[in-house]
Amino acid sequence: MSDKTTKYGVMPYDQFKERTLKIAKGEYKPGEDEPKSWFESLNAAAQTLDEEEMRLLMQRQQRIQSSSHLTFPPK
Repeated sequence: MSDKTTKYGVMPYDQFKERTLKIAKGEYKPGEDEPKSWFESLNAAAQTLDEEEMRLLMQRQQRIQSSSHLTFPPK
């Protein structure tokens, strides 16, 4: 299995179009860590996942939700 991680982004179509035009005009250069593939909604992204990817996504989402209940002392 490859160590390379594929990053996907979710962005409304209007924002994606604006971003794409800025890239084409040279007004914006995407960072190395930015997603290369974009979807208009989580629903659209989920339709492209196989069962294993969906299971991993659900597990990750559950970890995020459970950690959002944690509080941290101020620095």
